[in-house]
Amino acid sequence: VSVTSLYTDDIRAIGSDKSAGGGIIASDMWGFSLVWDEEATSDGMLADITLFGSGRTERVTFPNYLWSNETISTALATAGFVDVEWLSPAIDTNITPDGIATEFRKDLSKHVPIGYFVATLAA
Repeated sequence: VSVTSLYTDDIRAIGSDKSAGGGIIASDMWGFSLVWDEEATSDGMLADITLFGSGRTERVTFPNYLWSNETISTALATAGFVDVEWLSPAIDTNITPDGIATEFRKDLSKHVPIGYFVATLAA
């Protein structure tokens, strides 16, 4: 099981605006920001990801390459994995804070550039 940041259609759309000179996707709810300087986006692009602690009083920023689901799946298959299953995020609404549960209900989570997958290695 793995969690990874992804190159998504939202990032591709922001990158198609050549006047932007880079881009940012951020979520206070999820506590992250994703920033890039490139004028155009591409599969495998470099971006800075910042994760914020509670109240945004603490943070960590690190460089990360963003790959599409397809590129990750192909790389895993080339490395000998026989199955890659991309999962939808799930929450337990009984214990999840209201704000996060509300965001899931609105289906905004699909815009968060994070993917979840299970890969099975050949026996």
